Amino acid sequence: MEENRKYRTRIDDFIDGKTENKENDILYRDNKAESKKYTSVNFVWLDGRQHAFTYSYLVSVSFETRDTGNIITANFTSHQVSVQGYKLYPIYEGLMNHTAGTVKQTESRFASLSDAETPEVNEITVV
Repeated sequence: MEENRKYRTRIDDFIDGKTENKENDILYRDNKAESKKYTSVNFVWLDGRQHAFTYSYLVSVSFETRDTGNIITANFTSHQVSVQGYKLYPIYEGLMNHTAGTVKQTESRFASLSDAETPEVNEITVV
């Protein structure tokens, strides 16, 4: 409760323009500041095809877990991109935060060799 009161006081100070050190204030600090923000995301297939989309046209991103793996659906104003595979949550977070610069399809014969946290992108579909 005491912590909540302190935070509430900081918000009141911010509203009143009394914030002293903006760089260290939680109201100004970007928790993902160490991550590079991209203006677009590039999807790359095994055959060399590439399709880039500007993040400013990203409307929504969804993440689903199924028995057959994960599915990410990114809705841009003109296209819908579906990414299917395993351990895709880091890519979903990257799309949400605009920190994913490239999403590459993984060669299936090397998928079992990847570590437990490396995403495996089996299929990319653009509609």
